[in-house]
Amino acid sequence: MFALVLAACGGGGKSSSPTTPKQAAGPSCEAVADSMVNQMLADKDPRPPDDKVDVIRNIISSRCDADGWTLPAKQCLSTMKNAQDADRCASMLTEQQQAALVQAEREKFGTRDEAKEAAPAPAAESPPPVAAPPPPPAAPKSTRSKAKRNPASTSSDPCQGGE
Repeated sequence: MFALVLAACGGGGKSSSPTTPKQAAGPSCEAVADSMVNQMLADKDPRPPDDKVDVIRNIISSRCDADGWTLPAKQCLSTMKNAQDADRCASMLTEQQQAALVQAEREKFGTRDEAKEAAPAPAAESPPPVAAPPPPPAAPKSTRSKAKRNPASTSSDPCQGGE
């Protein structure tokens, strides 16, 4: 694109050295970042907040620009449709490019373990109901013989057969 701007402004006159045709610019790093973010979020429910999504998009775009991702990698990443495509496209980035992207994400968001430690603990489920204690043992049967009660007696005195 820079060469097009120079040509439109009258710059970039002919030089004595032979020029090689420039490769097509291909998708922009912004388009690559949009595609990658859309693929990452395809099955996320709930979707992360927009401000976090924008940060991820900006990290990808800036690493793409700074690390000079190749045209084939950018074309692949900008058109990926599923996880298999993403794996294939990621293999087109060098180890250094992949490491730089991961490092930039870690600097911004921390590692997954750090994120788990910083996240509030999930609400504890209520414990299962505790079983009721067993009923107390039955009182032992009395070995005393019950005195026969005199039905005519109205006294409540146990000695007289009352209770």
